Amino acid sequence: MSNLTKLALEQSLKRFLLKKPLDKITIKDLTDDIGISRMSFYYHFKDIYDLVEWSCIYDATNALKGNKTYDTCKKALHPYLKPSFKTSHLF
Repeated sequence: MSNLTKLALEQSLKRFLLKKPLDKITIKDLTDDIGISRMSFYYHFKDIYDLVEWSCIYDATNALKGNKTYDTCKKALHPYLKPSFKTSHLF
């Protein structure tokens, strides 16, 4: 169940990042979006930046599974990095 909550928070964060910059997204936005309490958020993450870090590590780990060479790493990461260059809210 724990990983499901983390993944739901990650998806909610990604949806909000398409609408507004990270510094304008609140914990309340995320918890209201997926229907959990703020305490549930803080059970998993210390703050929104902790969620961002977890999300980056989780996505990169999944993208790189089995991709051990430069070419395969580049192909694996491209779908994750391409949208970030188009969305100025991410940086």
